[in-house]
Amino acid sequence: MLDHGLTEYSPQNTNLDYVTSLASSVAHDFNNALAVISGYSQLLLRDSKLLTHKDKFTDYLSRICMATDKISMLTEKLLHFSRDYIPQLERLELSNYIRKKLTNYSSTIDANIHVQLDRNEEFWVMADVNQIDEVLLNLLSNAKDAMNGCTKATPIHINLSLVAIDANKYVCLSIIDSGIGMSQEIKERIFYPLYTTKSHIGAGFGLTNVLNIINQNNGSVFVKSDEELGTEFKIHWPYAH
Repeated sequence: MLDHGLTEYSPQNTNLDYVTSLASSVAHDFNNALAVISGYSQLLLRDSKLLTHKDKFTDYLSRICMATDKISMLTEKLLHFSRDYIPQLERLELSNYIRKKLTNYSSTIDANIHVQLDRNEEFWVMADVNQIDEVLLNLLSNAKDAMNGCTKATPIHINLSLVAIDANKYVCLSIIDSGIGMSQEIKERIFYPLYTTKSHIGAGFGLTNVLNIINQNNGSVFVKSDEELGTEFKIHWPYAH
């Protein structure tokens, strides 16, 4: 039985038909990055004296590298979004995998993470490790951002348990934060492509990719959140016997 207050998400209720908006946004981002590359490349070509001004020369090259990195990241996200990515599935014990990656996750999002397991169960799934990393890092990053500005710093919690629904067994992965939470309006839109509440840092693909990955693996996503009361993302991933 699902917890009271959890909302389930599926492809039908995320309005994935934003093709025109998606194309426009991607074109805009690519043009911005290409303008940076073109502009600073021309400055380097036109001013031969720049080689003697190491700081300015390095700054221009850094801006070009940052722009190319942004294009690379956007392209990778588009590949996942378009579902052209072919998962490399393997049987994976999730608790052991997460513990091994915990230091990497913590350093990547710059936050403390606490893992809590349900007894001494083993949590076997068939999964692509890159997709597991993407799901976890997106959810952990969102949790960290939700807690920015909170007066009391608390760890992000990862809980693992086994659940049975309609004779099917699932690994239940929960990401829980004590951040600002979400209004009902935001909860209804969080999986829309391009939707973000972090306009200065968010591209609006993270949670859309999470939903696509979970659906691709025959799982489910549930969210429980209230303003000022934190958020819980709950993933049901089919158990691999």
